[in-house]
Amino acid sequence: MNVPLIAAQLVLSSMPAPLWWLLAVWMFALGASIGSFMNVVIYRLPAGLSLVHPGSRCPKCKTPLAARDNVPIFGWLWLRGRCRYCSLPISPRYPAVELFMACTFMLLACLGPLAGGANLPGFADRAAEASAGNFLLWGVYAYHLFLLCGLVCAALMKFDGHAMPSGLLIPLLLVGWAAPLFWPELHPVPSGVLSRSTLLNFPWAAGLVDGAAGFAAGTTAGWLAAWRCSRQSGKFVGRSSRDVALALGCVGLFLGWQAAAVLAATTTTMLFGLTLIGRVWPPARRAGLIACLAPLTLAWLAVWGPIASQCDFLASGANVGTFVAAATAVVAFAWLRGKLKIQK
Repeated sequence: MNVPLIAAQLVLSSMPAPLWWLLAVWMFALGASIGSFMNVVIYRLPAGLSLVHPGSRCPKCKTPLAARDNVPIFGWLWLRGRCRYCSLPISPRYPAVELFMACTFMLLACLGPLAGGANLPGFADRAAEASAGNFLLWGVYAYHLFLLCGLVCAALMKFDGHAMPSGLLIPLLLVGWAAPLFWPELHPVPSGVLSRSTLLNFPWAAGLVDGAAGFAAGTTAGWLAAWRCSRQSGKFVGRSSRDVALALGCVGLFLGWQAAAVLAATTTTMLFGLTLIGRVWPPARRAGLIACLAPLTLAWLAVWGPIASQCDFLASGANVGTFVAAATAVVAFAWLRGKLKIQK
């Protein structure tokens, strides 16, 4: 059964096709604009600079950039990658981040709200009422995008050699913890720690319990993943391991402990492969665990529903044995990473 196709047919049947495409293009443009702001966050936040003042300007000649030069993606192309005033080269990473976020916003919109939530677990149970106007689906969409934006910022900061700043971590934790207290449905998969049927009179408690279980599982998996290779000269490098643990903790907080367990194992596996590539292309070795986590989380959100339909524990609360098995896989890959001296 092609669930995404069925969802798209359901939604398109109740929405004019031009409007559907207009929303998709709008989300692309919104994602590019958010990506442009993320470039500012990535550069200024680790340096302790204000995110709003001064406005965008050339770092060499200090000339403020005109509005036409600040158009996401196209501004860089029009300038041919150089400052209009002093010809200083502008890194292609800026339009790359904008394009990545634009595609991310449009992809998740097309697979999520515009497809009736086909990328989320439990789609088969709500297929009959799938609608692009479903406010809940757009809320889940925004909730997941907030996590992805934070992970991409953390990954590029780490790539540049900076630790995850509190100015990035605190908003992630606040939104991740607070939003489900008012809207428990933001967690489509329960933790299984407590039955939601026992919390009907206290719906906020479901969001609190699921978030706590996910954060605990994510931070545990993150410490396990970073443990083996965080030893240099016999000393434990806690700062880097802290960032990895908190990044995976945020994944668990937003997506549940099941997602944190799976992504911890797959992220470590991906890093293992990048290390082998790094022997041929050295820059690949700078991609640490957090850098691998961001694109894998995007892939997870894109196919979460179809995968959950085949794996029961990904669509409902499961016993802790499943997490123990995933944690064992993480430890095994972390050990291999240490043997090969893989960078974080």
